[in-house]
Amino acid sequence: MTDILVLAVLILTTVANTAYSQSTSNTGCKKDRLRPNSCFYFMLKGYCTDGRYSAYMKTRCSSMCGYCCPDGTLSQLPFNQGCKDYECAQTDRLPLLTNVTTKKTCLQYYNDITLNSSYPWVKYYCENTFGWCCMDKKTFADGVDEKGCPYKLCYNVNSDEYCLNQTKTDSRYCDSALTRQKCAWTCKKCKAKKPTDCGLFGCCWNGVPALSPDYRDCQPCRDISSHLCNQFRHACLPIGQYRLREFALTRCPRTCNLCV
Repeated sequence: MTDILVLAVLILTTVANTAYSQSTSNTGCKKDRLRPNSCFYFMLKGYCTDGRYSAYMKTRCSSMCGYCCPDGTLSQLPFNQGCKDYECAQTDRLPLLTNVTTKKTCLQYYNDITLNSSYPWVKYYCENTFGWCCMDKKTFADGVDEKGCPYKLCYNVNSDEYCLNQTKTDSRYCDSALTRQKCAWTCKKCKAKKPTDCGLFGCCWNGVPALSPDYRDCQPCRDISSHLCNQFRHACLPIGQYRLREFALTRCPRTCNLCV
């Protein structure tokens, strides 16, 4: 009975939106054929990923369901999951839906205890607020609030001193999944890095493959500030604080002896 009612709603909505789709220029996956509020309502109901309605949503609400990749091609899966370069957007997309009048803010959705934060649309539209993106702004977390990021990027959530003290006082501290999440770097429970393909001429100081043997195409190897780099020189050594470590290795290459 429920399926019949849903089908009836979809048909009625399609008829009601016919004038809208005919009066709006169609630019492929970048334009929805239904009205924005209609597509948004169906998306919240889970129809973008529901196998019973996904084909309908792909043709009628392709943009709302995230079928349009950043390069303009049409993805085979909703919410950009089938796109060639499937990485974090580094921001929330929900505020960009200026033509949807029925939406809340991402923060309101985050504070809604009845909302299932694993909904695919949440990850797509409220990525930043829900913490679906790791600190490198490229890697997706395994869940909300940056779950799994310490393992993927190899850092300590707590201070290095705290983590070291915990391992000294408790020899089995790193055996727990919860504590490993907080002290992944100290516990040496990190994801193995992919080998760098430096090509024929090797890599520049920042790990980017060089295009010529004299490295003339590489970024200049210089510190952003001699004062700041000297102040944070200790971060050149292996440490478990991600932001400080990345600052030293990317902004202070000369101080960290990374220049080729």
